[in-house]
Amino acid sequence: MSDRLYLEEACPALQQLLQRVVDEPNAQLEEMDFQDFEVEYATSHEEGVLVLKAIYPFLQALWKEGSQELLQRLWQHLPVRHALSGDGTELKVAVEKAAMNRLEREQAWG
Repeated sequence: MSDRLYLEEACPALQQLLQRVVDEPNAQLEEMDFQDFEVEYATSHEEGVLVLKAIYPFLQALWKEGSQELLQRLWQHLPVRHALSGDGTELKVAVEKAAMNRLEREQAWG
């Protein structure tokens, strides 16, 4: 995705959502759709799994240029699944909240 995703000022709504997940792991999140510049986001919560969808017209080109490898390294050892759509414009990221809570507890005791 674009560098804008890595800036703290990029998409304040997404930053607030992510901070809420960190602060309140058991919070029930409502489905949301929002857009920041050229990236469209959608969130949903399905049976204990938080799903974030990012839609960007040039995602497939960035994916091949290293974004996939970077995300795989960043998310190594985390309960995160991701998939790129067939047309390469949509990235879906799923996080199992219970697994994140277990990981957080393990790290607190570690």
